[in-house]
Amino acid sequence: MRGRYFAANYYTEDGYRKALHYLQNAIDDDPAYALAYSGLADTYYDTSNFGFSSEPSHAESESRSAASR
Repeated sequence: MRGRYFAANYYTEDGYRKALHYLQNAIDDDPAYALAYSGLADTYYDTSNFGFSSEPSHAESESRSAASR
């Protein structure tokens, strides 16, 4: 929930970084937690679209990978 909170409420590079951190922690705790993968996919997608990713193609690739899980 913290990951989604930061992704939805803080449209900054730091906000997205925190969102990715919390979402990845949730996945590490429970690799079958589909909502965390969904949030990770959304957040990576947003970072590439809003210009917060230094490598947009990497963010898009990570987004697709998380969405497919």
